Amino acid sequence: MVFPEFVAYWGSIVNKSSDVATSDAQLNPSPLLRCGFVASRKVGNAVKRNRCKRRLRAAFYPYFIKMPVNSLSVIFVARHSLLTCAFTKIDEAMQKVINRIQNNMSV
Repeated sequence: MVFPEFVAYWGSIVNKSSDVATSDAQLNPSPLLRCGFVASRKVGNAVKRNRCKRRLRAAFYPYFIKMPVNSLSVIFVARHSLLTCAFTKIDEAMQKVINRIQNNMSV
């Protein structure tokens, strides 16, 4: 099932892809920072999809606390390699994504 909120961000301002996840960010009319974590059926069964989303949330949480940008919507789409890679690799990819979002949003 595809939600209209997610479809609106596929052509977003900031798009960053890595081997563990793809991310899209866009300004939103709400004064809040909104995050979505998505894992499609290509990743695997429900257990694997939930594990991917948990790993993405855990990697994003330290950066979420420090995010200065409000009115931002970010979507992270998990890839199959997220299941088996080390958490340090996920953290490095997340750091690159957050840096790119902050650089593009401050311009």
